[in-house]
Amino acid sequence: MQATSVQNLQIAAVHLKSTIMRTLTGNRSGRVYTVPGSKRRYRASAPGEPPASRFGDLRRAISFRVNKRKREAFVGPRILGEAPPRKQYPLLLELGSPGGKILPRPYMAPSFEIAKARIIRILKDDWDD
Repeated sequence: MQATSVQNLQIAAVHLKSTIMRTLTGNRSGRVYTVPGSKRRYRASAPGEPPASRFGDLRRAISFRVNKRKREAFVGPRILGEAPPRKQYPLLLELGSPGGKILPRPYMAPSFEIAKARIIRILKDDWDD
């Protein structure tokens, strides 16, 4: 029974991670910028859209870990740097900054809403028999 719950938790965590990765992929509709020090241009996200990927740091930071003993999982971004603001960057993107200097570009909550029904099915798998 314990092995089944941990296995289902791992499968659910992988599913949520892949959903977040898909949310962070694709075109955005914000302003067009030039990457500093280059001639390369990219389109940023507009407020309310998931963040655009300029260098892929946020996508690479998405990870998951499962605590088998407690039967809990963490899915989300690792800390991107040791000192603020890099440390808080993923949270600032999700929620925006106090005072509204950075407007929210949610990616975690929408991803969870997309994945929620399947996560519930995964976690219930092998328990309904």
